[in-house]
Amino acid sequence: PMNMTLSASLSVPAEETVGARMSGNYIALPRSCSVREAMRRLVAGAAEYDNISTLFLTESDGRLCGTLELKDLIIAREGTSLDSLADPDFIYVFAEESFSDAAARLRDADVASVPVLESSGFLCGVLLPDDIAELREEAIEEDYARLAALSPEEPLRETVFSDVGRRL
Repeated sequence: PMNMTLSASLSVPAEETVGARMSGNYIALPRSCSVREAMRRLVAGAAEYDNISTLFLTESDGRLCGTLELKDLIIAREGTSLDSLADPDFIYVFAEESFSDAAARLRDADVASVPVLESSGFLCGVLLPDDIAELREEAIEEDYARLAALSPEEPLRETVFSDVGRRL
């Protein structure tokens, strides 16, 4: 298979974790793969996995070691190693991480998809652009709630009169 599945047990309730929102829609390539082999695997997997703008490089044991932009792979010369094309300083989140922690870390990230790792560094999924946008929106709502002295559970869209009445 092109990707791996989550095998670690989650310590935070599943519905409150990144792992609950992650997708299996990604292509992982072995770090040792040649450019030609990477392109072959990409073409073979593109019909099933449409999230191909960012590819993920893994060690032989499945630990994530870098991300690779599709554009960089397409323009690479035959003899180029994937390692030299990959970004080893990628942004990632952990599957057992809470939404709010992940949102805070992704607030200013400019990425198409974010790898989701098990605590041991194994790639187990990705957050897609819609997931990332949703996490950012939740973080902004929490910030506004704090500024307005509301708890995160209280509605942000209440009228001024109901807000004043609630506070008195």
